[in-house]
Amino acid sequence: MRFAFCLLLVALLSAGCSEELSVEQQVIATIRNMEYAAEEGLHLEFMGYVADSFGAQHGS
Repeated sequence: MRFAFCLLLVALLSAGCSEELSVEQQVIATIRNMEYAAEEGLHLEFMGYVADSFGAQHGS
């Protein structure tokens, strides 16, 4: 739930700004979201950043 809130907050803050996020800012935001998902045990959200077709131990 908090992960979704963080994503929503980032989206709202970036939409409210007149300038788009730089590539560096986008990378930092992505890494922070990945870190949060990993720390909270949100495995599916974390793995969503790895690859769309990632199959883990089941193969892809």
